[in-house]
Amino acid sequence: MESELCFNAYAGNNYEVRASVTGASSGLPTAVPDMHEMPELEDAQSGPFFISRLFVIDMTTREIVASTSP
Repeated sequence: MESELCFNAYAGNNYEVRASVTGASSGLPTAVPDMHEMPELEDAQSGPFFISRLFVIDMTTREIVASTSP
């Protein structure tokens, strides 16, 4: 998946890109900051899950500053 996320970045703030994964485990959307936190997805070649949204969080203010759907 490719996507562009445009936002204003401020000096001194930290930002994280996260993915909302649907269909994993209980089937509810799950915010995944790192695929290593969900090993069942990391090694999967295909499966009943998909990335439903990407978003950028300003870790200083805890606000979502950009998001997109595939």
